[in-house]
Amino acid sequence: MDTIIEKIKAIIKENYNLEIEEDGELREHGIHPLRTVRLIVLIEQQFNISFPTENMNGTDLKNVKTISRCIYDIIKKEERI
Repeated sequence: MDTIIEKIKAIIKENYNLEIEEDGELREHGIHPLRTVRLIVLIEQQFNISFPTENMNGTDLKNVKTISRCIYDIIKKEERI
């Protein structure tokens, strides 16, 4: 999971020039809904996944840690298929 967190932080740093701790809320750092959608697209490309609609909410997309949990769950779910 640490690798996922580091990759997400790198995406944020590269695309938004922000350094965010894993539990820092994206909104507090200026990543509002439209920027969050762009971030999700970048993450989907990086990890070659698709976020399910049920994960596109304020709870799952709150910070790097919650996003990494979603990615981990998506990857694990796809491995079982």
